[in-house]
Amino acid sequence: MKKTIGLMLTLLLAAALTACARQEHSDLPEDWQPEESFSFALDNEEEAFASEKIILDQTADFEYSVTWTPSGLSTEIGLEAEDGTRYKHELARGEVQGRMQDIPAGVYRVYVRNTSSFEKFPKADLRRLSGSAGFAVGQAH
Repeated sequence: MKKTIGLMLTLLLAAALTACARQEHSDLPEDWQPEESFSFALDNEEEAFASEKIILDQTADFEYSVTWTPSGLSTEIGLEAEDGTRYKHELARGEVQGRMQDIPAGVYRVYVRNTSSFEKFPKADLRRLSGSAGFAVGQAH
């Protein structure tokens, strides 16, 4: 009986944590659609870039949706300016939507990078991250 109650409490806690984690990046509307998207397959520390550069004429928000497998691996999405400056968000859990606010005017490349740890995932095939990213640029809030 104690094991059953313990298991039920563990499952409820996991569900609550998952719901909280999803709410962390829930600032995009449910019907949000990306303007552009790209797929990636990355080993540890590898990066993939969207094919087209983004030109921001004024300060803007960068909205994104990223999904990948295995979901236990971590990644980041970001914008890289021509001078190498990066604006980025660290991502976990395999599926994240979010917004980077107040990105300065400039020319950028959108990238996704596999940030998974070699220590956490010692087998090379478990560190390969595959997925897709969609993004849009909107007016700054």
